[in-house]
Amino acid sequence: MEVIDELKEAGATWIQVDVATLVKDLEGYRLKAFTKAYSELESACSGHNVIVANYFADIPAEAFKTLTSLPGVSGFTFDFIRGEKDLDLIKSSFPSGKYLFAGVVDGRNIWANDLVGSLAGHKNEAFFSANAAV
Repeated sequence: MEVIDELKEAGATWIQVDVATLVKDLEGYRLKAFTKAYSELESACSGHNVIVANYFADIPAEAFKTLTSLPGVSGFTFDFIRGEKDLDLIKSSFPSGKYLFAGVVDGRNIWANDLVGSLAGHKNEAFFSANAAV
């Protein structure tokens, strides 16, 4: 919580929390433990925009449901390079009024990434254009 206090003191208005462990097929009790841990973090982040980032693979449906139902979260980041099934979950049940941040650079090898290709768009560009204000 000390880092969050330092971010607040520095004037940060957005705080990103990375939770790559959610790409694993976690048992229900582990998802509950994650939710409990997040609830403690939520109070520390109160009054700030919180982004919860998931990356490196598809997020299982149950973890997606848990993640997107967290209170106090302003937006979510998903990996659209390795998380090929994430878009289906997003299309069917992404919460309204939340920001969607799309990971379009392969985080496993950023130095070999085709930046021009990443910046040019994604195979589902029409979806992103239609939902840019999500």
